[in-house]
Amino acid sequence: MVVAILGLAERLGLETLAEGVETMGEQICLGEIGCNYVQGFGIARPMAFEQTIEWMRSRSERKANIAELRKA
Repeated sequence: MVVAILGLAERLGLETLAEGVETMGEQICLGEIGCNYVQGFGIARPMAFEQTIEWMRSRSERKANIAELRKA
């Protein structure tokens, strides 16, 4: 069902967002089958706006570190 919906969205030129993603496995699977964006507890728990900037900064640093490790 999800693959069919993603295929339809792609043919219509629409971006997609999966809600309720709770595990890294779900996030990886959705990315592999073409889902553009994900949200849910597997990404982050709800937080106050004031915490968002620091969360984004730490996530960006973590992604940069992973990219460096892959190069090595």
